[in-house]
Amino acid sequence: DRASQASTHGNLAVAYQALGAHDRALQHYQNHLNIARELRDIQSEARALSNLGNFHCTRGEFVQAAPYYEQYLRLSPELQDMEGEGKVCHNLGYAHYCLGNYEEAVKYYEQDLALAKDLHDKLSQAKAYCNLGLAFKALMDFSKAEECQKYLLSLAQSLNN
Repeated sequence: DRASQASTHGNLAVAYQALGAHDRALQHYQNHLNIARELRDIQSEARALSNLGNFHCTRGEFVQAAPYYEQYLRLSPELQDMEGEGKVCHNLGYAHYCLGNYEEAVKYYEQDLALAKDLHDKLSQAKAYCNLGLAFKALMDFSKAEECQKYLLSLAQSLNN
């Protein structure tokens, strides 16, 4: 059936990516997305979008990664997956940070932080504060950068990290 085909394309994409066959991996990720959209399977579409964003991010192709993450976030209200949404916000923040779009990075890192707080996930909060601190430093907003690093330190100590 088509849902199994979509899932299989996703699995093949991961395998080809691990083998370094990037063109074949990309084709399978795209096939997964196309079938998920054809079936109107929001969960599968979201997985495919996140995987495509991650694929491009790992290759340093941040301009190509960002639209996939943005499309995922447009689906997120229907997904009701705050953890997944937080990861995508983190990844999109990272993509913008690497592109030098520090204000955009802050925007998505702040969304990541808010979601981590809602989930009471201290480790994700610590990571978000670390990333926010780096983005604020890049923006030369040293007081906010320092504030973020203090929160990071406090959380790290509470986690014994």
